[in-house]
Amino acid sequence: MESVKLGILVDYISQAKNSVKLFVRFDVFSLIIDDFFSCLSKFVALDFYLSEEIYDQIEKNPFLLNKIYRLREAGASFYKISSFERDLDIVCQIDFKKILVLRNVYNQSRSTFLIEGESTFAIYKERYDQTDLEISEYRLESDDIRISFYSDSSNVIRNSSTKFHWKVSNASRVEIDGIGDVPATGTQTVTLLSDTIINIRAFNQKHKKIKSLLIRAINRLVISYDIQYLNPASNEFCSLKEADSNGVYGIYKGNKIKLVWNVEYADEVAISPFGYTDKLGEHIFSISDVLEIMIHAKMRHGKTKITRIIIHEFPVHIFRHKFARIDDKYLPNVEFNVKDMRMQAYSFLKEKGYLRFAEVSARWRKQALSSERELLSMYNKRDFRSFYNTYSISKLNKNIKERLLSYFQNMPSIHSTVNRMPNHHD
Repeated sequence: MESVKLGILVDYISQAKNSVKLFVRFDVFSLIIDDFFSCLSKFVALDFYLSEEIYDQIEKNPFLLNKIYRLREAGASFYKISSFERDLDIVCQIDFKKILVLRNVYNQSRSTFLIEGESTFAIYKERYDQTDLEISEYRLESDDIRISFYSDSSNVIRNSSTKFHWKVSNASRVEIDGIGDVPATGTQTVTLLSDTIINIRAFNQKHKKIKSLLIRAINRLVISYDIQYLNPASNEFCSLKEADSNGVYGIYKGNKIKLVWNVEYADEVAISPFGYTDKLGEHIFSISDVLEIMIHAKMRHGKTKITRIIIHEFPVHIFRHKFARIDDKYLPNVEFNVKDMRMQAYSFLKEKGYLRFAEVSARWRKQALSSERELLSMYNKRDFRSFYNTYSISKLNKNIKERLLSYFQNMPSIHSTVNRMPNHHD
């Protein structure tokens, strides 16, 4: 593969001003490493997410591993993940707002551009955000610069305040955008009028490290959802219309239902009764009678939103049984007489000839005796008496001695010894 096929990626990365998050499934470092160094020289945070394939290549190739270490010394970070589809070769997010997706780079390369607000963009961004929370850096050495950089909430109501925190180790100098040099550990309060990206940079004599943090300024929490049913004619899910726009739906009995949801700007999500906590996803289920679904969204500083969904199964029972309790004194005593018909049934079956136990037993006994005689016959055919009657041991011994004498006729000493052996065949 020639580096010209990655020209679209190089052009995309060059647009970044603060942050680049790059998932790769093959060795791009040997092809466009200079462009990565150029990105880091402009103090753009560069985070690489390695697939299983490229991870194995790096572990087996010392020259490729050396390139990884050089990029880390220049400020990049590396992570090992497996959260992207196998047909994706590259997923590149720049400045938290745009994503480039490349497929089939080795053959007919196909590229897709996504921007914030699209459903697929939200899926890929969520995977990056979740990875940053759950995994540690790849091959991090004890003397490498380590940075913990986070905010109280990744989403803040516009014109309100939040705090961001940092903790840096193995660095001689630390600086933050808009603040300048700062101590290795600290907290800063910021009031947001719009989305804000903050970069932190740490240095020592050998290395530098760059991390980027996005805090969004939002007007409100947004909960989007769609209720769908499985159309038996097309075998595809189709959206249901809610009744009176109040979150109430009706579904015909026996149909499968799918809930699709996307909760924007929340730090915590809870979907009951299914137990999901993902910000976006889907779930297929069935109901009996009626089901209430609650989507809870919460921001860390306390802003919450709850969406209630009710799904009714129809046809709905209008009339229900209701029994009045009757006093026992008004109930008559009832006696049941049950005639024992077992012997009569036995006599009938025997008369009709269905109960032929004696005949069946005799047939089985005859078969067993026949098998026994056959086994005894086979056993007796294999005794030593029959073997001796068939084969002459004395002739066999004589034949063996003659063959030994013939074989050792040119070796007098052995020939003499064999000749003195007793003749068991006489």
